[in-house]
Amino acid sequence: MAHIGVLEVLHDAGFHVAELIGTSVGALIASFHGAIGRDLSWVREAGLGLRSTHLLTWALIRRLPPATRRRYHRLAGGIPQHIEDLEQGSFDTMHHRLARIGIVSYDLISQRQIVCHNERPCLSLVDAVRGAVAVPGLFQPWKCESGGVRYELLDGGTRERLPVDAVFEPPFQPAQVIAVDISTSADHRRESLDRVAALRARYPHVPIDCICVDTLRGRSVVYRHSHSMRLLEAGRRAAREYLSRTVAERDLTCRSTPGRYDVAGAAAGGRP
Repeated sequence: MAHIGVLEVLHDAGFHVAELIGTSVGALIASFHGAIGRDLSWVREAGLGLRSTHLLTWALIRRLPPATRRRYHRLAGGIPQHIEDLEQGSFDTMHHRLARIGIVSYDLISQRQIVCHNERPCLSLVDAVRGAVAVPGLFQPWKCESGGVRYELLDGGTRERLPVDAVFEPPFQPAQVIAVDISTSADHRRESLDRVAALRARYPHVPIDCICVDTLRGRSVVYRHSHSMRLLEAGRRAAREYLSRTVAERDLTCRSTPGRYDVAGAAAGGRP
């Protein structure tokens, strides 16, 4: 929900998001928004409609035989329908002006991060996403095979909580990067900010920002419905603060640097 709040504010402010990479719930947003074509309002309402009981029920009934599992689908809310949408979806067409999406998971067999992108997908959409959301302790590793290669996939956040490094690998072509950190502990947030700082040093020609949402001491799987709304608002608030700070810094640059500026704050003939 925090991710959705950030994206809504950026969209309303006129940002064009060209590439979207995510793991765990970020993978769900990237796939439904980019590959299946749902708008952000649909993704928001789908998220608000999800309950802890739906997740816990699905974690239990997915271990049942398919025929038996279908009898209890209604207890899992919209999850069965969302999975059916993923099964029917593909990486063939991108929507909402997105050029590329990346779904990040971790493979237990090869012991490496798997980034499945739309230009040359190594997995089907449903396998990529179900692997990226396989939270240890709640869901079993997602086992699948593609191109003669076997995978046992876990939520990519179990190894790298903020997969911002992936956007600097082909085929992604970042002109500006905004990472969204939803860490629930101060230690994890420091790790994320250290990673962003290291990337800034390594790629000085690419502006890299990190929006840190107020999610410390938050919940993951077991939560009240009101918590979803608080996360949505926290994401919106963090994005607005980021935009306000960015505008203030741009105005300061405009006042201190001679030259003519366009509405984006770029000096004529200069670097944006």
